[in-house]
Amino acid sequence: MFLKSITTFISVDFEYLLCQAWISQTELGEKLRSCKDEVCFQSDLLSKVVNQRILERDCLEQGWVLTGFPYTVTDFKYLDCLDTPPNRVVFLECDINVCKERLMHRTTNIHTGSTINVLENEEFVAGKLLATHPKDRKAVINAE
Repeated sequence: MFLKSITTFISVDFEYLLCQAWISQTELGEKLRSCKDEVCFQSDLLSKVVNQRILERDCLEQGWVLTGFPYTVTDFKYLDCLDTPPNRVVFLECDINVCKERLMHRTTNIHTGSTINVLENEEFVAGKLLATHPKDRKAVINAE
């Protein structure tokens, strides 16, 4: 049995897809915008966002790895009914406090876009212009 290297798969980030679909001038984009804040609870619409992407040529030819979705059991059921459903699901568990700590100490180099944890890499911080990404602010982290 031949297994592909994980680096050959297409990385599909759900949050990015959702943002792109939201701003698109398509029927799906209009439906997402009409839901306003309720979009997170519309599993059928969310799965359509994923389905559109994974049916593109690169995903069909190389395979895909989806991150950031599903959120709920209902989402998972919709995901399983896609035209090319996932053949493996991996759940990563991490203590919520560890996640919060990592996010609150993550900064971004404003010139390169690379991220760094200032607590773990203090020697790399000196002399660099670093900023906190808006999603890494304490209030946002706590809300999520």
